[in-house]
Amino acid sequence: MRACTTIGLFVALAAGLFAGSPAYAARLDGDYQQVGTSLFEKLAFRSGNKVRVTFMGMTKVGTYEIDGKEVLITVGNETSVFTIDDKGCIVGGGPLGRYCKGGAATAGPDVQDAAPAKRAPAGAQAVLSGRYKAGDAKVHISLDFKPDRKVRITVGGTQTPADARDATYRMDGDKVTVSDPDGGPPLVLVRKGSVLEGAPEGESMKMKFVKQ
Repeated sequence: MRACTTIGLFVALAAGLFAGSPAYAARLDGDYQQVGTSLFEKLAFRSGNKVRVTFMGMTKVGTYEIDGKEVLITVGNETSVFTIDDKGCIVGGGPLGRYCKGGAATAGPDVQDAAPAKRAPAGAQAVLSGRYKAGDAKVHISLDFKPDRKVRITVGGTQTPADARDATYRMDGDKVTVSDPDGGPPLVLVRKGSVLEGAPEGESMKMKFVKQ
């Protein structure tokens, strides 16, 4: 018998690691695209505190470090200071601009005009597809949405044993409820563009899954 349920395992792994916590913000990974008028085209964070900065089609390699919610990016002899906002985007002063994982789709209505919600035709049921991922290379959780309201829950990373389970989900508007295959509290998420954000039922800690 398992020591904890699959979604209960989410809580144990996510504490201090996922969105909404400083520890998650300190684990930058992947490509952050420019949003609106920004100086650079892309900031690509890699292992070893390396960052690739793309400007006018040219890419230079620099380093970065985290200081609280600040990200200090150094390329050559130049250091720029950015701040991680509450959406997980990286914001610089003046012309540096703003960069988000997923670009404007995850930046929020303060940067882009929100498209009117589209109602499904009468009798149609909303569905999800594709993979949504939270975490980094050390600890990550993926939700792979399949046909017939099936979802594959995968836990992995360099610092946790791999685990994969099949579950089901249901939708009510933008609310997505993923069942726990072991019978524990479900994972309750809200869809915000290409992001699913929420927590296991009864938990206050938030988790952020970004569509890959």
